Amino acid sequence: MKLILRLKKFLFILLVLTLIPSFVLGQSVDDLNSQLNDLNQNIDQYQDQISSSQQEAQTLQGQISAFNQSINDLQGKINNTNGEINQKEKEIVALSEAIEVKKVEIEKQKAILAESLKFLYEVGDTPILELFLASKSISSALDQMEYISWVEKQIEDTIDTIDKAKKAIEADKKKQEEERDRLIGLQTQLEIQRSGLSLQENRKQELLAYTKGQEAKYQEYLAQAEEEANRVQSELTTLLSANNAGALVSQGSVKRGDVIGAEGSTGYSTGCHLHFAVYQGNQDIDPMPYINNGTFSWPMNNFIITQDYWGTFSHRGRGWPGGIDMAAPCGTPIMAAADGDIVFNGWMDGGFGHYVVVDHNNGLRTLYAHML
Repeated sequence: MKLILRLKKFLFILLVLTLIPSFVLGQSVDDLNSQLNDLNQNIDQYQDQISSSQQEAQTLQGQISAFNQSINDLQGKINNTNGEINQKEKEIVALSEAIEVKKVEIEKQKAILAESLKFLYEVGDTPILELFLASKSISSALDQMEYISWVEKQIEDTIDTIDKAKKAIEADKKKQEEERDRLIGLQTQLEIQRSGLSLQENRKQELLAYTKGQEAKYQEYLAQAEEEANRVQSELTTLLSANNAGALVSQGSVKRGDVIGAEGSTGYSTGCHLHFAVYQGNQDIDPMPYINNGTFSWPMNNFIITQDYWGTFSHRGRGWPGGIDMAAPCGTPIMAAADGDIVFNGWMDGGFGHYVVVDHNNGLRTLYAHML
């Protein structure tokens, strides 16, 4: 009786020891999948932040270029205005010189006027009768009177000419001075506008520097998250590869062509498709050479390849999730690519979704992801 009890106790302990590794393994895989899911979400967020920062930087760069163009245009206008002001200054100097010349002419005309006034003064008090008597003839007297009238007319014309010339020069000078003052005012306004644009450009430059700093920060965060994701994936792959040490046991053997699931869109997926990957140790490798040489068969029928191993989003060579994406109607049967043992059948919510790993006992494993 005691022997039977001891035998039962031994069998119970053996059963517990057998189940513990599988339980711990399942728990570890779930923990690693959860970590990987969180890291993938962080990576997506950092990539979005980087994209947003790059777009904002591009917008700011465009605005800065526009400010620079406006500043250059204003500087051109300021330069032209300076040229016009300098030209007006030259014209004002020339007019001032012309006024001085006219003053000299006026002085000459004043001298002529003084002589004429002196002559009129001398003859102005002579009675007409005496003028006729003093003349040799009536014709001579009339000529003398006509000359006096001419002199009076010349005096009036000279005074009028002097006055008009002086007023014309002064008016022209005043007009040029007003135009010069207007240009100086315009120049002041342009300088103010240029200063305002320069201030805005400086602020945009500061914002651009800040935005680029933010992008660099997110790039650093992204690199850290990707490095951590690679570490977790490597740990997960190592864990899945540990069946040779007895840590991972077969969940059932399969033959080439056996149905192991159905195509779905679980996990991080934008539509029904199968992600098919081949692993050698901890590293994903291109499945095509092994399909082409017959080592593996296609895991689906009537499909199209939406992205090969070398596609933009394949993440090849990073351990996750390099492979081939292929699409067929949702629910299409998924088949084992070769004989082997199913060593994992579980979930990764934000990554592979429902996926299966088959060990082909030749150093190669195949992964089938996003299944129903």
